[in-house]
Amino acid sequence: MRTFTRLALLTAALFLIPSLPAQASDNGTVVTHGFTHTEFFPDDICGARASTVTFTATVAQWKDVERADGTWSHRDVSAVTYEVDFVDPALSDYSGRLTEVNHAIFTPGDTFIVTNTFHDFGGGLKIWQRLNSKVVGDEVVVEREIFKVTGCP
Repeated sequence: MRTFTRLALLTAALFLIPSLPAQASDNGTVVTHGFTHTEFFPDDICGARASTVTFTATVAQWKDVERADGTWSHRDVSAVTYEVDFVDPALSDYSGRLTEVNHAIFTPGDTFIVTNTFHDFGGGLKIWQRLNSKVVGDEVVVEREIFKVTGCP
């Protein structure tokens, strides 16, 4: 399920890119600085702990390339800080930072390859994720995920 969620988020990010304040280069690279987004979450990785989180991308970089053979490649790299404001006043709010690197390749032969590396360090909570996936047609050929969480109360 996490794999599907990551792929859905990657796809959603592709549609959000044009709306972000950015500086584009001639080689297809888009860089943003200071983009802020606030979102409500009914729970978090540790359980039913509703919060409002404000994310600030200190730097985010996207690059999309279409090659002559029809292969399409997307890469994005983000360094983000965030503030967590819990709904329950008994829970201590905290600040954190995360980094994420995604790379996706679509080939004319109907092959999809995606890699993801994600690290989140907030308060005493730490999350590490690595994902490698290869899908040919409708068949998952490779799917490897490493996921670790420490610091939940």
